[in-house]
Amino acid sequence: MQTDNEIKIQQAIESMMPDKLANGLTRSQARILYMGENEVFMTDAGLFTKDRKLNDVRVEDHIKTYIERFGTVKTEGETFSKRSEMELYFENNNIPLSEQSGILAKAMKNEGFKLNE
Repeated sequence: MQTDNEIKIQQAIESMMPDKLANGLTRSQARILYMGENEVFMTDAGLFTKDRKLNDVRVEDHIKTYIERFGTVKTEGETFSKRSEMELYFENNNIPLSEQSGILAKAMKNEGFKLNE
């Protein structure tokens, strides 16, 4: 069971994600990916993670560069109301949250990921 602190961290990170993300990624999926790859900790000064040199970095600043790796969102003529294939896959196959991060990471890196495997 998650602690109140863990829930607050997850909610804060998801709220920092932009409304529109590339590749049909939802804010929730982006949060799962981010937390799967970064250890986040809370201090009196806010949320922090470690950069590659193990320096403390504000999560709100780190997220900006983190999401750039997924590309930019094209907004011309797109409505973004369609659910992503992966979101449907997770829902239809009851994929637990603990496994979603690894699947999303492979898909975003395009490492031979096949949705029906």
